[in-house]
Amino acid sequence: MRTRQQWLRKDAPRLRRALRQLLGETLPRAPLRPQIHRREERLGFTIEQIAFSSGKGLRVPALFLRPHVPGRKPAILYCHNHSHDYAWGKGEILEGKGRMPPIGPLLARAGYCVLAIDAWCFGERRADENATAKAFLLQGRTLWGMMLADEFAALDYLETRREVDPRRIGCFGFSMGSTKSWWLAALDFRIVAAVGACGLTTYRALMEAGALNRHGIYFYVPRILKVAEVDDIVSLVAPRPFLSLSGEEDGASPLEGVLQVHRKAAPIYRLLGARRNLVRRFYPAAHEFTDAMLQDTLAWYERHLRPVPFVAP
Repeated sequence: MRTRQQWLRKDAPRLRRALRQLLGETLPRAPLRPQIHRREERLGFTIEQIAFSSGKGLRVPALFLRPHVPGRKPAILYCHNHSHDYAWGKGEILEGKGRMPPIGPLLARAGYCVLAIDAWCFGERRADENATAKAFLLQGRTLWGMMLADEFAALDYLETRREVDPRRIGCFGFSMGSTKSWWLAALDFRIVAAVGACGLTTYRALMEAGALNRHGIYFYVPRILKVAEVDDIVSLVAPRPFLSLSGEEDGASPLEGVLQVHRKAAPIYRLLGARRNLVRRFYPAAHEFTDAMLQDTLAWYERHLRPVPFVAP
């Protein structure tokens, strides 16, 4: 029988190392050298258009929403979705995208700093996704690994902001962003609470449902099933809070796979004395982010990150 000490000191670190190896090489880390290019004032928050370095020679464009409340504040690393709309990336937090409404202003007025970057191939970094992934594979890299590397740099950036309490950083995403949320939380302890909407299931459930093409090439990491299933990755989030939100009619995330993830990850949460921190919710919805999902997301973060909301004078 696995013990708490065995998981924390041996099994979990070994699995994290194996996952990072599968993600392939990334660009050498570089100083962030952040720049603020533009500011815009809105009721209750400020929008900053920024850029920082992720790897050597690589600048990452981003949006940072800073709420007008005093003191250090919790932050949300917001991972945008895919929707096959490559012209639109980080702007999702302000304008919405596909079946994801714009919730950036709502989060900011609720008291969270919000950071969203343009992922590889999206927004200001628009490019052909398949060609980009193939080029990376030829170099011993993966598109998913390069995407996650930028999000790790985004966490580095959040830690530099004096407005942010580094002990209260959460991660959120819908669809592709949801997948990022649990991968990032599994690999980086700086994320203390995560929410993933409509992006959780097992790889095997996708194969059995014939739904592999419901996700872009970014989703697939070579040899991943030789090392881990999704439930193994989610187990690495424990004991930190993770909430998964799933539409009952979402063909891109078969429900049997969702149930499998929670069944297999629950014993690790229980082993670490944090069973209540792993929660799944189902909704009468397809691949979409509904108002009910929004309310549950806000309640989850309010419980675990303790924001102070903006109050108009």
